Amino acid sequence: MMVIGVLDEKDPGTRTVVTLIGKGQARKGYMFIYQGPVPDCRECGLKNICFNLERGRRYRVVKVREKEHECSLFDDGVRVVEVERVPFMAGIQRHKTIEGSVITFNPQGCGRRGCENWPITHPPGLDKNCRIKVLKMQGELECADGSRFKVALVDFAE
Repeated sequence: MMVIGVLDEKDPGTRTVVTLIGKGQARKGYMFIYQGPVPDCRECGLKNICFNLERGRRYRVVKVREKEHECSLFDDGVRVVEVERVPFMAGIQRHKTIEGSVITFNPQGCGRRGCENWPITHPPGLDKNCRIKVLKMQGELECADGSRFKVALVDFAE
């Protein structure tokens, strides 16, 4: 894993990671969820730089470097970027509301995919029983069926 020791200027505790992404996505502020290694890339000499992120984690591009490379997956090639992990909103159990605590995620709400709360109750990349850290409480929501839950800014527990 190629982690550089540069601290992000906005948050002294945030470290950036150098990786490669498609040129079309290589812009400051672009956010994505890393899905993991692609089998077609096993023989690529740059795979260690592409695959140095954590599967299921959210990242934001904080700096785009000038260096470009050819890539068999992207017609336009890839660019070298620096990314940082990004916390996200999730629905959590009402009784587990202490900021700073580490909890086991259990999807809340009505469970209907069409529900307006679905993106919060079932955040992409966050599976049942994952360990998450509650960073900041954001309030409470209620689904149409009456089920209530807390909303918090969270990140994966280290």
